[in-house]
Amino acid sequence: ELDLMGCGLHSDGMARIAEGLADCPSITAVDVSNNAVGPEGGRALGAMLRRTESLKYLFCRNNPLGLDGGQAVVDGFLDSGYDEYEHSGCLSLGGVDSLIIAFNRLH
Repeated sequence: ELDLMGCGLHSDGMARIAEGLADCPSITAVDVSNNAVGPEGGRALGAMLRRTESLKYLFCRNNPLGLDGGQAVVDGFLDSGYDEYEHSGCLSLGGVDSLIIAFNRLH
């Protein structure tokens, strides 16, 4: 698990972290909630999701991802082969357990 909640993380840092996590076979949960991860960081998260197979939980609440960054994360989920999609205030895609993303600052 990696908990980076509220640590002042910006998009450039998120891009570096996502690159490393994409090749980490044991990472199961990442929390980057309450940071300043913008659209570029969202694109990095989306790219990470396409490559990682072990991640079960991703929390990125309260980040200014914007519509482009939010869409990039969703596209990363869909491209990674998750086959269940549910919408109930957040996106939940079923993998081995569940993969959860909540956006509340897309503008």
